[in-house]
Amino acid sequence: EYIPPTTPLSLARHRRNDAFKGYDMLYSVFLVEDEMMTREGIRESIDWAAAQCRFCGEASDGELALPLILERRPDIVITDIQMPFMDGLQLCRLVKSALPETKVIILSGHDEFKYAQTAIQLGVHEYLLKPVSPHELLNSLQNITRQLSAARQETEQLNRMQRQVAAHRTMLREHCMANLLIGALSPTELIKYSRELDLDLLARWYQVLRS
Repeated sequence: EYIPPTTPLSLARHRRNDAFKGYDMLYSVFLVEDEMMTREGIRESIDWAAAQCRFCGEASDGELALPLILERRPDIVITDIQMPFMDGLQLCRLVKSALPETKVIILSGHDEFKYAQTAIQLGVHEYLLKPVSPHELLNSLQNITRQLSAARQETEQLNRMQRQVAAHRTMLREHCMANLLIGALSPTELIKYSRELDLDLLARWYQVLRS
C-alpha cells in the first residue's frame, strides 16, 4: 500500500519535471509494482525533480520489467518484493548481475529479517517497509542521487586528470625527440628518459620525416 500525499501536486510536479528536461544530472528511475493504484500513486505523487530524477518507465511484474530495464538501463530501480511470475528479489539479482551500478530500492510488506538479509546480500540500496509515504521514498531517492552525483563527479575528475596526464606525456615525448635530434642528452640519459615515457628508441635504423 502506498500513502498518497494530502494535496494533489501531480500537475505542478509534471510542470517542474518539464522544466528539468535536458538537464544532464537527472537520474532515471524505473518502477516495478504489481498493484496498479500503488504504481500510479508513486508515479504521480513523487516530486521526481526534487530528487534530481526522471521517471523512465514502469512494469507490473519482474518478468515484464527485466527486458525494459536492460534496454533503458535506469540509474535506480524501485521494486515491490512480492509479485507474480518474478519477485523483486529475483529481479534484483538479475539486474545487479547485468547492471551492477544500478541502485535498487525494495518496497516490502514483510518485516522479516530473512527478506532484509537477502536484499542486503544482493546489494539492495534501500529496503522500505510498506506503507511508504511520499516523503520517505523521496528521502531515499535523494540519498541515492547524492551518492550517484558524488561518484559521477569523481569519475569526471579522474577522466580530466587522465586527459591532462596524456597531454603532458605527449608534450614530454615531443621534448624527448627534440633532445634526440639536437643531441642535448647523453645516450644513457636519453634511454632512461625515453623508457619513462614508453618510447622505444633502441633500433638499428631510424627514419626521419622532414616537413
